[in-house]
Order: sequence, then structure tokens, then C-alpha cells
Amino acid sequence: MKVIESFQYDPTFAQIHFPTISVELAVKQLGLFYEQERAFIPHKLLYYYVRVLEAANSQELAFRIKFLKLGSRGFLYLSRILPFYTHIQELRLWKVAVNEEDVDRLGEALRVLGTLKVLSLEDIQLRDRGAIAVARGLAVLRHLEELWLSANDISSEGVVSLSRALLKLPSLHTLVLSYNCMGDAGCVALCNVLVQRSGLRKLELADNQLGAEAGQALVQVVQRNSSLTVDLSRNALSEEVKQLLSVCGQGALKTA
Repeated sequence: MKVIESFQYDPTFAQIHFPTISVELAVKQLGLFYEQERAFIPHKLLYYYVRVLEAANSQELAFRIKFLKLGSRGFLYLSRILPFYTHIQELRLWKVAVNEEDVDRLGEALRVLGTLKVLSLEDIQLRDRGAIAVARGLAVLRHLEELWLSANDISSEGVVSLSRALLKLPSLHTLVLSYNCMGDAGCVALCNVLVQRSGLRKLELADNQLGAEAGQALVQVVQRNSSLTVDLSRNALSEEVKQLLSVCGQGALKTA
């Protein structure tokens, strides 16, 4: 499989990085442009994708797409073209400005990205509504290996929906939910699912308002999956729970 690094857009520096000069020229010829301090994605990005496929239709292509600090208008364009990127393996959005309509669009767009292996939606303020929308989209992502949702103000309600979706992700080995507000209730719901999963290798739950109940639930998860690496830093876990987690698991444990 040939992997194409699609452009990385960062309006802070107004730069677009292309994998090759020929791809850069093709994109510019199709009218793709950018202006400093503005996040604007024209519809013709869609035609760039089609043209690339036409130029190499004898090969199976995969795309990796990364956006940094994308504005709301830019996200609207992105949500419209995502369904056409049927070969995406990685989608990373960081500090993207989204509203309630945007997260609904994102959830719908995920439903057609069946080849996705890495989904990173960090610090975009999904909150519970966004987490629920993403959870609906996860149902078809059976090849997903990594899910990154840190710093999204997700509480127990959103985590419950995400937890149910995890049962439909047999290839998942990395789950990052740090810097949210799931609390004990959300963590217990998550652990009730994780005890049924043996393939998870990395779990990050730093700064999630976790206490005694969450700690006890996590002990059961680590007992079932001793190779799991867990980050529980910046949580009010008792020394007893920390000791239990350290004894039960052979994987790395971070609690400081």
C-alpha cells in the first residue's frame, strides 16, 4: 500500500507541507490557496483527491491528514470533503474550533472512514455531545488502533457512550482520555468494558478527577491485562490503590 501524506495545515505559520513537488504543483494548479492567519479550505481540495486517484489508479492509496488550529469555517469545508477520503488511515485534529453542528458533522463523516487506524481529536472541546457523536461514528471503524481524545471536557455521560463503542473496536491498542472530567462514575463504566478487552496496551487517564471507586475498578482491569501501560497521574488515588495497581500489573504505571 502506498501512503500519501496529505498536507498539514497550520494557520499560525501559514504553511502547507506536500509529500512531493508534483503533488504540490497539482494542488496549486487546482486552485488550493491559503492566507496567513486564516483557515480556509476550498472545495477544490476534493478535486485534488480525485486527480491523485486518477493518476495512480493502479495502486491502493492511503492518506494521513493532520490539521492544527483549524477555524470553524475551515472545519465546515473539511467535514464536507471527508466522506470522499475513503482511504484515510490517520486523521488528527488538534485545537480545532468546533461548535455543536460541527461535532454532529464529524460523527457522520466518521461513518464512511472504514480504513481509519488512528483518530486523534485532542483539545477541540468535544464535551459530552461531541463524545456521543464520535461514539456513533466509531461503530464502523473496526480497523481503528489508536483513539486520542484528551483535553475535551468529557464527563461521565460522554465516557459511557464511548465505552460502549469500544466493544466494536477489536484492533484498538491505545486509548487516551487524559485531561477530561470523567470522575469515578465514568471510569467505572469504562473499566466494565476494558475488563473484557485483552488487546489494549496503553491507557491514559491523567487528570480525570478519579478517586477510590475508579482505583478499585482499574485494579480489576490490570489484573486481567497485566501488560497494560497506565497513566493515572494528577488523580487523587490512595496509596493503597497505587500499591495494588503496581503489584497486579507488569506494565508501566504512572501515578505521580
